[in-house]
Amino acid sequence: MATFLKRLYSKLAPEGSKRREVSFQFVRRLANKFRTSEINYRAWIKRFDQIGEEERQIAFAQIDDMPVKPLISVLMPVYNPDLTHLEAAIQSVREQVYPKWELCLADDGSTIPGVREVIEKFTHEDARVRVVFREENGHISAASNSALALAQGDYVALLDHDDQLHPLALFYVAQAINQHPNCEVIYSDEDKLTQSGQRVEPYYKSDFDMDLLLSQNMVSHLGVYKTARVQEVGGFREGLEGSQDYDLLLRVIEKIEPHQVWHIPRVLYHWRLTRQSVATNVNVKPYALEAGVRALQDHLTNQGLQGTVETVRNFGYRVHYALPSPQPSVHLFVCGPTLTEKLVEGLGTLMAATAYQPLKVTLCIKEKGHSQKAMNSLKRLTDPRFRYDLGLGNLASGAVMNHFVDETDAEIIGFIHEKCMDFSQSWLEELVSFAIQDGIGAVGPQLLYTDGRIYSSGLIFGVQGFVRHQFNGVAKEDSNAYFGWASLVKGYSALPVECVLMTRRAFIDIGGLSSSFLEPAARLVDLCLKMEVMGLRNVVIPDVQVRLDLIFGAEEDLGGEDLMQDPSDRDYLMQQWGHLIEQDPAFNPNLTLHKGKPIVKPPLREN
Repeated sequence: MATFLKRLYSKLAPEGSKRREVSFQFVRRLANKFRTSEINYRAWIKRFDQIGEEERQIAFAQIDDMPVKPLISVLMPVYNPDLTHLEAAIQSVREQVYPKWELCLADDGSTIPGVREVIEKFTHEDARVRVVFREENGHISAASNSALALAQGDYVALLDHDDQLHPLALFYVAQAINQHPNCEVIYSDEDKLTQSGQRVEPYYKSDFDMDLLLSQNMVSHLGVYKTARVQEVGGFREGLEGSQDYDLLLRVIEKIEPHQVWHIPRVLYHWRLTRQSVATNVNVKPYALEAGVRALQDHLTNQGLQGTVETVRNFGYRVHYALPSPQPSVHLFVCGPTLTEKLVEGLGTLMAATAYQPLKVTLCIKEKGHSQKAMNSLKRLTDPRFRYDLGLGNLASGAVMNHFVDETDAEIIGFIHEKCMDFSQSWLEELVSFAIQDGIGAVGPQLLYTDGRIYSSGLIFGVQGFVRHQFNGVAKEDSNAYFGWASLVKGYSALPVECVLMTRRAFIDIGGLSSSFLEPAARLVDLCLKMEVMGLRNVVIPDVQVRLDLIFGAEEDLGGEDLMQDPSDRDYLMQQWGHLIEQDPAFNPNLTLHKGKPIVKPPLREN
């Protein structure tokens, strides 16, 4: 029925038509009223985000105690804005609780009447509002550079001419600068502002994630940069209009270390929904995606990386890294308790779906007893890349797998669960292309149920228990689930145990698999967290898909449950990694999971 309705809707309102745009906005507004996340968000704002005199006095006292009170220059390029929105944007800066700011406006030759008058009114009322009126329109990059030329602050913050800052935005930025003086990029969470002034669609972001950054501009709003660094990289590049902020960020990131990017997990920026805004529909500015592709391609070139960039369904990007020649050698270990015909069938599918040549696949079976039919089927697997080892004993200890890794000479190793039955085209090439990149630890695909629903797209800590699969049970068609996370390459603190690859060197450097755990999932969580502490990133590539022999909702399906059931495993992980588990840097403290998807937590104060 749902498929029929989608087809009917596409026929009545074709992509790109006015009817599609109007109906899309109506459905979006209606959905926002009733979605659990939006209901929670409205309740949270009402209860905890009303800035009264008491909150202001507390902030003033903290400002007085700040050892450093940096001047923050807010850059605002202006061109033919809605005058009401422009006034609101400027006023949102003037109403900042933190007083050491300047607003640097650059009017890019606006042609509608009243713009100059509105701007000059504010410059006369407040000396901190500074302006340059450009004689000719040069587009947003040129205008942003004109605003940058006015900046005298240690940091610059970016604000569009129709958006608004939260009253405490610059206060929290100044606080972050004092707490982390080496940071050069600061960003916050954000939401959207409807025409009626309602705050909707909050984007509570993860801490800095280089792989997500290469999939979308996860920093975006509110973005704050060290002024000297922005000047060093040449400011905003002309020709990258529409993604000029993204391009600037990528060039700044090339000059600094990941720990110099700091995330403030608070909504400090309100992105206005208008007909001309990408916040409403990215198709309003199709050139923005094209500019983003160019910015990413240039970034790869600057980093000496070979690869190509494509867009992902109009909401993100996908970097395809090139494999070197010769290709890295790979050794996959398929593990199971007993040999069954079903397992052998899966092995046959794996070998047939994997054209990768410098490959060895070893079947590792714990038990000694096997049916003759299963053995006969196994012997028919004549691919020279395949071998088997039966009756290995306690595979769960980790020691057996560590021994296998010690013995292999492959550059890349991988562990495959017996339930992995179907593999997407070029799955291994894609995973290997990520595993060999500098800074990468473990990599994995998106795991699917037999009916195509998502089984796992990474693990999340500290939500409704200890550790859970993200997007469990979500239909694959819901590709834009939570700002595209379900379809975009993203980093996680830990990956699912069912299918994971890494370099042999990284595996050995962290000491391999621990024997301190009873469950394989706990062992792999521990391994991934060791990677993270070493500064290596664990990544899921969602367009690489592996289907499990598992039916959604079946009795044996534990995908929606807490993965850490054994108390001793939980205790040991908490002792070792409590700081990461209690506040997962790959998630956000303001989020929880609802039917597998991230949503805003109910409004319960936690601090």
